[in-house]
Amino acid sequence: MHLILSVDGVRMQSRFMQYVMSNVARKVGRYLGWQGKFWHRRYRSIEINRDEESLVSRFDYILRHGTKEGLVRCPTEWPGTHCAWHYAQGQWNVAGHWDDLTKAYRLRQAGSRVRRADYRSSESFELDPLPCWQHLDRNEIRRWVLERLEQIRDDYSDLEFLGERKILAQPIEDRPMNPKRSAAPAVHCKDPARRKEMRDAYRQFVRSFYAATARLEMFLRPQDDPYYFPSGCHPPFPPAVPESS
Repeated sequence: MHLILSVDGVRMQSRFMQYVMSNVARKVGRYLGWQGKFWHRRYRSIEINRDEESLVSRFDYILRHGTKEGLVRCPTEWPGTHCAWHYAQGQWNVAGHWDDLTKAYRLRQAGSRVRRADYRSSESFELDPLPCWQHLDRNEIRRWVLERLEQIRDDYSDLEFLGERKILAQPIEDRPMNPKRSAAPAVHCKDPARRKEMRDAYRQFVRSFYAATARLEMFLRPQDDPYYFPSGCHPPFPPAVPESS
């Protein structure tokens, strides 16, 4: 899945992604009877420069999902969750329900007769405009999305599409024959000067992190230095203390 998120710091982002991915793994894994690790790897976060060209480019990348891979003729035909349908319909509110299986388990443990209504609740959230589009009327954004979806259909009209029925019939264990192997970019930015500035800042962040890790390995404790690790990182656990013989 791909998300464009605005967050108040990496702690919020980390907790949000942990919550979403762990619950998806449990719920979908339970539904499919999946055993073992669900996700191939942890999520990857790539900063997007806040200029309009960079943001719209990433939004367009997400809109094209499902069509550019030759799966559905239009992104709105994707049988799973896709923001293209909501934007095209002008439905900024995304509604669904949440089954609290922990609550259901506790009710059963208490000997209660459990009905779905006892542990199911309605949930919803709002799709926000891109930061660069906050000043636009939502009908303008909808028109832009509709025009872009029409262009996407034209751009990929020569592909042979798999279609919804065959997509849903695919075994969950199947893997693509030729998966994409290119490395993900460090940042998303269209301006070369700004991209270099962002990459240099990231490299400095990595250098500071590794320097702090080296100090940690020398058993220097974080409380001895308030600026031990750079802001916005997740320090590793201290090394294990060897047992005495």
